[in-house]
Amino acid sequence: MLRVVFDTNVAVAILVFEDPQLEALTARWNEGELHALADEETLAEFDRVLRYPEMKLDETSAVAMSLGYRARCEIVANGVAAASLPRCSDPEDQMFLCLAARSDAHWLLTRDKALLELRGKVRFRIAAPEALPG
Repeated sequence: MLRVVFDTNVAVAILVFEDPQLEALTARWNEGELHALADEETLAEFDRVLRYPEMKLDETSAVAMSLGYRARCEIVANGVAAASLPRCSDPEDQMFLCLAARSDAHWLLTRDKALLELRGKVRFRIAAPEALPG
């Protein structure tokens, strides 16, 4: 089973927008081939994004989406990641690197250019979600 970290945009694309480009990834997650990892920091970001007006979710829907995501993830304890992690050019994305390192993730799935630039500089793989090998 692959241990994966979804950045917030990927989680939203799957759960809120049901992005057709991510149908195969979603199916693999639903079938248990992928084990999604999250921590309180990344979940707080997910919760905040769910309340953006462009999400068009009322509070009840946002809470239900948040609880559903939490139920499908392994919640990893917050902690200090290895000092050897590279610094992301977008400081707000550093939390995903830290989570992936702390949780022994195999993959960090993101569409964020700042994170994608760090491919090959960490022990886990970083890729766009569409590029996850099947």
